[in-house]
Amino acid sequence: MNEDDNASVLGIAYEIEEEKCKDTFKYLDFREKCGYSKHEVKFYPIQSKDSREITCICYYADETNKYYSKIINNDNYVADHIIESKGPSGTNLEYFLNVCNAIRKLIRENNASDDQNEFYFKNEKHLFELEMIVNSKIQTF
Repeated sequence: MNEDDNASVLGIAYEIEEEKCKDTFKYLDFREKCGYSKHEVKFYPIQSKDSREITCICYYADETNKYYSKIINNDNYVADHIIESKGPSGTNLEYFLNVCNAIRKLIRENNASDDQNEFYFKNEKHLFELEMIVNSKIQTF
């Protein structure tokens, strides 16, 4: 895994009530069972007035996962993989398009300056470029 201490990603953190943690993680551990691992990450809410750090649990796969694709530098391959893949939780296409819409919405609703929003859109440039490729491919079906 290549870690970059200065890297950042936009996302949403959910607070889970203490009494629901066991069932929630049981569900997530099943859903993310194909080689995903849980890691604690630092989360800095955009809209927080005190910008306090929150520790969150994040699921992700790395090169040690047998399902991890080594072909990550080919956007056409990645787009095809997104379109064709599905699992018990649904299709990757639906998930991917929902992620794109959620990130776009997060950027627009974060009450940041135009310059900061431009930074976020540039930071997520690859996501939106991949979305354009995926959309062009699904329109040809």
